[in-house]
Amino acid sequence: MYKNSALEWEHIRELYNIVYGFNNFSEEYRKNLRKAAIHSDLIFYIVDDAFTAYTEGMLPQDYYDTWKAYLYDVGKSPIFILSIYLAYNMGFLDEPFAKELQKVLQGYNKSYAMLNAIYPEMLNQNWPKEIGKVTRNQQAG
Repeated sequence: MYKNSALEWEHIRELYNIVYGFNNFSEEYRKNLRKAAIHSDLIFYIVDDAFTAYTEGMLPQDYYDTWKAYLYDVGKSPIFILSIYLAYNMGFLDEPFAKELQKVLQGYNKSYAMLNAIYPEMLNQNWPKEIGKVTRNQQAG
């Protein structure tokens, strides 16, 4: 899907290997990708925390909607989808927020198109029920 002289990948798993794979920590473009991934992770976990606060009654709907708007801004980014992929596979995502991510990102055409292209597993209805069940070996494969 994404091809140039430095990167060539089609599935989010392949992007993971480009960003975090072994023997890949010295190239400058990979360092920059990891910096972008760190920022993406921060956004992901801020929205996750806002969702938790909202569902526990500590944050009103309109405040949560402000935080949720990040999903529309960055939800189509492969680096943000990588943050979701990592949280999902490592078990750092709970089922209610996984369902929220699915609902929001599937309902937004630009995000849906990107998910369909690079992480179609997230579009599966059972995706929220399988959190953390992918091993590191399966993830790298």
